[in-house]
Amino acid sequence: MDKQAYHYNKKKLKGKTAGTYRYFYSCDPYDNPDIWLDNKPYAEIEVTEREWQILYSMDKTEYNDDHSYTRKFTPLIYRKDEEELTPKQRQKRIGNKQLFDELLNDKIDINRAMSRLNEQEREVYYLFHFKDLKQADIAKQLGKTQGYISMVLEKAEEKVAEYDGDKTPDGVAWRYWKVFVRKGHMPNYVDVEIEYALSQLVCDLLPFFHWFYSASDLIRFATKSYLFANDKMESEIKEYLLSVPTDEKQHFEDYYGKQPVIIGALYIRFVKEVNRRKKRGLHERDNIYTTFINMADKIAKRVHMTTDDFIEKRFLPHVAEKRMKSVRQFYKLYTGKSLPKK
Repeated sequence: MDKQAYHYNKKKLKGKTAGTYRYFYSCDPYDNPDIWLDNKPYAEIEVTEREWQILYSMDKTEYNDDHSYTRKFTPLIYRKDEEELTPKQRQKRIGNKQLFDELLNDKIDINRAMSRLNEQEREVYYLFHFKDLKQADIAKQLGKTQGYISMVLEKAEEKVAEYDGDKTPDGVAWRYWKVFVRKGHMPNYVDVEIEYALSQLVCDLLPFFHWFYSASDLIRFATKSYLFANDKMESEIKEYLLSVPTDEKQHFEDYYGKQPVIIGALYIRFVKEVNRRKKRGLHERDNIYTTFINMADKIAKRVHMTTDDFIEKRFLPHVAEKRMKSVRQFYKLYTGKSLPKK
């Protein structure tokens, strides 16, 4: 979530075309950005009122998820009177200077994490996080390109996060998702396993999509459900089959009865999550599907194709090629052999 883009998009700035609004996405400086905002590169598109509402709704959910994650896992400072504060007062106190003993413990932890870095990574990490230097300044100081510094910093931050990152299911799912966004695959190619697992839920997956605000929301939930509490999966299936009506039990037996336990458990965890969201008063939405179709339609017009042709001839082959790269690497990692060509 790029907070600066979020706040610019929140302003609902009018586009050059009547009835449209400007929408910004962060991009790499080498990607020919459409605009620079506060020295950061962004791609810019024009969207309709309906598209703006959908995109902003998804971004708002992602933005609030980030803040919720920070509030949940960032320790408060003066714990003795914590109960007396309102939620807003507690949030304001996050980010203030820490007490000496907390600061000391944090410093010990970060030093241990940094011991996993090589000399170059440690130097770049130190200059960026402790000296507050920008990547361009670090590149100039070390006689490297900014692209090289960015690559080194990314590897260093990933190593530190693996050492000192949040180990809860939510924390791990967030970290795996962030790696997936940056690299196109998750650590240990877990995304290949999750992709296979989700493909086995194909007859039920589309209805589940309507209960998640974004693709990242759904993938993080699947990651968390797939990786954790595997020892409880058999008991969850037994408990589920004893508690549901006959038709739901039959549906499970028909589609998942002969599948591996982890597939059946993943289906049940999705069902329980959807029911939980219903009880909270949430409603089905078509954000994921509608946003994808709208964006595909815009791109298709730019390349003078129909939306269907663009999805079939450009998008799906591109995704398939990219995903097959991970599949081939996964196959070779666990078999020591190259994936046979069909």
